[in-house]
Amino acid sequence: MSIGLFLRDKPVKLFVLLRDGSVQWHVSGLAKASGMSFFHASNLLEQLASDGFVVFELKGKFKFVKLTEKGLVLANLLSELNAKFRKEVKKEVVVEQKPEAPVVFQPPLQKSVELKPEEKPPSS
Repeated sequence: MSIGLFLRDKPVKLFVLLRDGSVQWHVSGLAKASGMSFFHASNLLEQLASDGFVVFELKGKFKFVKLTEKGLVLANLLSELNAKFRKEVKKEVVVEQKPEAPVVFQPPLQKSVELKPEEKPPSS
């Protein structure tokens, strides 16, 4: 198993989704929830199963996916890294933002009218 696999978004999403033990995940549900094709999710899960991170359980005609103990440890670590990374990114974004300049109201400029010497301003 290449470490590069765990640096990509979609495989990490699979682990984070599987980490929730209250949901019984099947391959098509995981594929849809993680934003990948069924074929890609299926191949990835087969690879994770061969490395001992997940197991497949057949219940009737359904094939469910569960994390092993090894997979749960990795899912927890990936989730912690993801949370820490997002906090650091938010801090950087806040630091990089420049304060907005205050909005100053300026009335529109009025065009001055020049009076000719022989004209008098209208009296009211």
